[in-house]
Amino acid sequence: MVTDVTGQQREGVFAAVAAYVMWGFMPLYLLLLATVSSSEILLHRIIWSVPFGALIIASRHQWP
Repeated sequence: MVTDVTGQQREGVFAAVAAYVMWGFMPLYLLLLATVSSSEILLHRIIWSVPFGALIIASRHQWP
């Protein structure tokens, strides 16, 4: 039995569990969005991706 778990293995297990949880909640999310138009969803995705992308780039110090 292997008891030495590396940090990379822990990250992999966490990513797998997170993916399964997200896929599990996907049907509920889609039910909530059934009354929202696709153009409104697209607009929100475009608008919200810019500040979150800038935040990620700033936190990683990757500005050119």
